Amino acid sequence: MGFSEVVQNPRLILGATGTIVGVACLAKWASSPRWVRVGTVDRLFVFPLKSGKAKEVNTVEFAKLGPKSAMFRDRSFCLVKENNDYGSVKEFPRVALVEIVYEDGHLWLRAPDREDLRIEHEDLEYSKEKEVAVKILDVRVRTIFLGRKYDEYISEFVAGDPNRVKLAYHFSESAQRPVRPKHRKLWPQTMRDSDVPALNYTSSVTILTNASMKDLQHRLDVPITAKWLRSNVMIRTDSGLPFEEDKWIGKMRLGKTAVLSYNKPCNRCPAITVDPETAIQDPNLEPLATLRTYRLLDPTTSELDAQRRKVLGESPLFAVNFSVYQEGWVNIGDEVWVEM
Repeated sequence: MGFSEVVQNPRLILGATGTIVGVACLAKWASSPRWVRVGTVDRLFVFPLKSGKAKEVNTVEFAKLGPKSAMFRDRSFCLVKENNDYGSVKEFPRVALVEIVYEDGHLWLRAPDREDLRIEHEDLEYSKEKEVAVKILDVRVRTIFLGRKYDEYISEFVAGDPNRVKLAYHFSESAQRPVRPKHRKLWPQTMRDSDVPALNYTSSVTILTNASMKDLQHRLDVPITAKWLRSNVMIRTDSGLPFEEDKWIGKMRLGKTAVLSYNKPCNRCPAITVDPETAIQDPNLEPLATLRTYRLLDPTTSELDAQRRKVLGESPLFAVNFSVYQEGWVNIGDEVWVEM
């Protein structure tokens, strides 16, 4: 059959076209990431006050800035010192006992042995006069001060002085800060400019597995719980092996709609050495001290890891940081799938 006959034969043309399309589809399928089930959601935590008391819930909405439950947004309130630097649990350990609750249509500040203080709706509304740029490590975040009565309430409790700290609020549903420059530089492929949380140090969601937590507990003499690590999601893995989460460096789907995007491993600081039930720092700086014996980043893996280790120093890696890629609801027991 000559070339002209081939061109004029529609069956041959359609057959060839179908073959090409089929090969193209097969190639695309073979190169596309596959979703692999890794476990189920075991526990969910929201921390309305950064460094404050955790709220364990059965359902959360993963919005762009992170987990939400009822009127609570994760890390939407924080302490602020006189110089407008963020005041952490490392400096004010008693903040670990302060919680924000929702009752009778209002948010309330609650601290042990004190009357609850109602947070008025109008005090949560933005105005230019109340705006303050709070410094959290190497970035500044636009927030508002709530007012003198809230400052006195929380400052007296955490510092024994009504003038030591103020209470700030992340007033917007959208990010009011840039991504941290050093993280953008050290994880250029996974820390996007859009991966920005509210008042969190790095990312909007922190995820840890039960197996990794159990492995750490077995190494310690101190009886710590998951609340010490201040993660948002605890996952019960199908494998039961610790540190499976180290391999989850793509997208993650929780439940039917929520999709998260990997940012970086979570490097730990002395904040995890404060007992969330007593607000007392462990005298031996556990579990941080033990984590440093086996969870420091290996600088010999690559040139980039060497740069990362130089910046992270003795900050061990435990849990993983994600941002919200697709918003959705997540419940206890939901399946967890990751891209492989």
